[in-house]
Amino acid sequence: MSVSRMAEGDVGGVIADPLGISRVTARRAQQVLAEEGAITRSRGAGTFIAPRPEPKWRRGWTTSASWRAGAA
Repeated sequence: MSVSRMAEGDVGGVIADPLGISRVTARRAQQVLAEEGAITRSRGAGTFIAPRPEPKWRRGWTTSASWRAGAA
């Protein structure tokens, strides 16, 4: 199933029907994904996959070039 963009109310027809699940289940799944930050929902604009956050272990790290410049 390929979905490039769906409006808030399209969950039932676009997701639930092809998967054979109820519309309530599809809406609840979308709500959980939004709460976890996996998707973003914007009334009038639609629902989109959220950008991946930077891994915690990489936050604050610098490239080796910038580290060398600071160490010199």
